[in-house]
Amino acid sequence: MEKSLWVCLVALLVVFPTACGSPSPTPVTPQSGAHLVGSIETGEKAGSGQISFFVHESDGSIIKLTIVLTDVKCDGFTAGQIEGWVGDVWRAQVTGGSFKEPLPALGGLWRNFTLPSQKPWPTVAPGARPGEIEGSFSSPTEASGTIEIFLSIPDSRKACPLGRFAWSAKAP
Repeated sequence: MEKSLWVCLVALLVVFPTACGSPSPTPVTPQSGAHLVGSIETGEKAGSGQISFFVHESDGSIIKLTIVLTDVKCDGFTAGQIEGWVGDVWRAQVTGGSFKEPLPALGGLWRNFTLPSQKPWPTVAPGARPGEIEGSFSSPTEASGTIEIFLSIPDSRKACPLGRFAWSAKAP
């Protein structure tokens, strides 16, 4: 009898939590108007990376995304600093505390850049969005995720695929 009671207790401990499941986390709503700033883990592709964006006042979407990269190395293309933004029209809708949205190739301010004579990168059509950002809010003023960055090459229709990186940001 003692052995069957033990088997029954073990079965309850293993089966009951699995059958009932764990409670779903409550989705986090981003703080309206928040300005989040953080870092991008760029590895060997850049000396440092910074991400910045705002939460729209009325609909809670992500707007005014800005990326700053220093000491960039992308398949023969180098730059001391790149400050890229996606413009005022782009936005990422936040649903259930998460977002995922295609990104255009980042252009903007280029400082101290060099281009190889051959540009081996893919041609990107005007208006194309080869990159992507995705993330989720862990609190109303903190978020993290991944970003896939393509760099718009100056004076061409080409974009260098820099890579996919982890990022995290919070409101100051």
